[in-house]
Amino acid sequence: LPSSLVSIADYAFFSCPTLKNITIPASVETIGAACFRSCPALESVTFEEGSKLTSIAQNAFGECPTLKNVTIPASVKTIGMECFAWCSALESVTFEKGSILTTIGNKLFYKCSALKNVTIPASVKTIGEFCFAYCYALESVTFEKGSKLTTIGGSAFHSCEALKSITIPASVGTIGEYSFAWCEALESVTYENDSILTAIADGAFNGCSALQSITIPASVVTIGENSFAGCSELSSVTI
Repeated sequence: LPSSLVSIADYAFFSCPTLKNITIPASVETIGAACFRSCPALESVTFEEGSKLTSIAQNAFGECPTLKNVTIPASVKTIGMECFAWCSALESVTFEKGSILTTIGNKLFYKCSALKNVTIPASVKTIGEFCFAYCYALESVTFEKGSKLTTIGGSAFHSCEALKSITIPASVGTIGEYSFAWCEALESVTYENDSILTAIADGAFNGCSALQSITIPASVVTIGENSFAGCSELSSVTI
């Protein structure tokens, strides 16, 4: 692609069956909706050093079943919903140091069943609904120090069956409905000191059958229906 390129439009490379590798020039500022969606042979996406990319639109790389890893440039502010959804071979997602990303959209990594770990940039304020749902291999979710996260959307980590522990940043005020439901290996949920969490929504930890104990932050004023239903090993609750 030419070094003068500024924008790649919607559906520009949609369903290109033999496309294996793509290098995005540093000059590119926007990638359109479904731009590389359903490229069944796409294995590698590389962003040139010094990338000026600010936005990746919805479903840009959705249903690319051979894409194994991706590094998101620090300059990216917004990523649209379902951007990497159904990328079943995606094992690694890296956000460059100094990321200014504020929102991880709905279903962004939905059913990325090979994804093993992710580190959420401190700049992120919202994790959308179903963002990491059905990421069956997801073992580790780490929030960068100084996280500004305020909201974890409904079903954000639903059915992440390999996830064993999670530490919720103090800045989080809301945990959505069924956000960690059916995380059957989840043993430990820790809230950072000085948590401002006010609500644990309906079904938030429903079906977390390995969860043994939980301490509810003093700031919490409501615990929703079925929040801890089906937590068959839960023996200690501290409020």
